[in-house]
Amino acid sequence: MKNKNKFFAILFYLLPIIFFTVSYFLITASGEDIFQGANNFRTNITLNPISDAINAFNYNSRITDMYAWSVIDFFDYQFIFGPDLIFRLIDVILSSAIFYFATYIILDRKPKLLIKDSLIFCATFLAFIITPFGRVIYLEFSMIHNYVPLALITLIFSIPYLKLLTNNPLKHQKLLNITMPLLGLYFGMAATVTPLAFIVTIAIYCLINRKNLTRPPLWFFTGLIGVVTGFLICWLVGSGIDHYTSSQATTFDYVSLSNLFSDPFTAIPKILWHIIYNFGIVFLPLLGLFIVCLIFKKHNIKFQKLNIENKNLILVFVIFIVIHLLGASLIKAPFRLLIPAYLAGIIITFRFFASAISSKFIGTTIVIFTVLILFIHTFLLVKYRAQVANLLTEIKNSTEPSLCIEKSRTTPTRLHFIDLSQANFLVDWGSPELIYDKNVTFCK
Repeated sequence: MKNKNKFFAILFYLLPIIFFTVSYFLITASGEDIFQGANNFRTNITLNPISDAINAFNYNSRITDMYAWSVIDFFDYQFIFGPDLIFRLIDVILSSAIFYFATYIILDRKPKLLIKDSLIFCATFLAFIITPFGRVIYLEFSMIHNYVPLALITLIFSIPYLKLLTNNPLKHQKLLNITMPLLGLYFGMAATVTPLAFIVTIAIYCLINRKNLTRPPLWFFTGLIGVVTGFLICWLVGSGIDHYTSSQATTFDYVSLSNLFSDPFTAIPKILWHIIYNFGIVFLPLLGLFIVCLIFKKHNIKFQKLNIENKNLILVFVIFIVIHLLGASLIKAPFRLLIPAYLAGIIITFRFFASAISSKFIGTTIVIFTVLILFIHTFLLVKYRAQVANLLTEIKNSTEPSLCIEKSRTTPTRLHFIDLSQANFLVDWGSPELIYDKNVTFCK
């Protein structure tokens, strides 16, 4: 019986990992991937990853984009055995690690080979992937390489602070003194809003609980110094938020601080709409998740009976989510920018409703839906891969320097209720795209 339970636990753990493996090895390079240099390695174009990283830093300062621009040159339009094998495997590991560390925080310990633990792993994956937030980690490599590392570093960097908060600090404090400044530096350079929201959350929590605080360890301070340093590098040396305020200002309905003072009657209603929109896209799916957990919970959870550590935990998570959403209120935020806030909501919900997941009915439902999503995603990717393979062969064999393709031939099949497909490999804004040294556009 014990071996049988371990077998099913391993099987359930594997489902999200198989999803990411299928996704990253069957996906066709998107228009943005090609624009950034996909297939350059195969076409013998001189590669300069350092120059790519510098250009990415000058573009939007994020260290995640520096990685994305540096490695995309090694990716083929469609996977064949080559150097991108290593990077695709890294993507699988990083994406799977998001849900491993989310499960770690939910359980407040390392996940074990237990059916309950593996179901929480699957449930966390499912609660994320069925929403528009999930598209970010399977749609295209340009998004995957940016926002998977952001989500992961947010979780990893938060764990020592959360463990300290619940009076169960991690061991190896001397090692943390060394690693936390480095992790903090990376975290500070991984995004514009998230590290700022983290710092403000720590400050507000310390202010509220100033009478009960004990002296924190050294890494507590050096980690925050690392975050501030990384954040200042992006803002003072790099482009800061220029990426959102210049080239994509219209797309995100950006309201500058100067407009807020010069034209408040126009700016304030816009910001209020941004706040409503940003809160809505995060809290509506969380509300649905909360209701489901409430229905299937096994034990009553009364706030007044929670210990002080759990009350503080709820306080910290709520502060972080609210500050993160308010910090993005100058724009109508894309889903990808709010991933850390949504992940935090999933984690705190499952932390207090883990018993609901362990029920036989809800556990079976989680597994069935995870398998179904894996099957649909695989089917859509295989279909689009075959569809684009014919187009790539046609482009490669063409003797013309320029050619056009009907838009319908490049459009992936999408489901109305949930996407599970991928980004188009040919895009209007990137036309003409250079594919096999030919200028490719949509036919008018």
